Amino acid sequence: MKVRKLKIKTKSQKYSIFIGSNILMKLNTLINEDSIKFNKCLLIIDKKIPNKFILKIKKSLKNKKVYSYSITTNEKNKSQKKTNNIIN
Repeated sequence: MKVRKLKIKTKSQKYSIFIGSNILMKLNTLINEDSIKFNKCLLIIDKKIPNKFILKIKKSLKNKKVYSYSITTNEKNKSQKKTNNIIN
């Protein structure tokens, strides 16, 4: 599947969402092509995701400060309260 890019515009910002297969292998290219500039990022990761995929993401972001937060995906965790807890 080809990677598709959705451009999102809100009142305060613009950003892209990438959808497709093998995105992990293309992460650096996608970031560079979209001119995404950042020094640090937060990965919110489902606890069921194998560590090898998390390591691939971190490796592709090797020049960035990467924070990660693991969650159990359930309805309780899909809330503004949980989002605020993660941000804090």
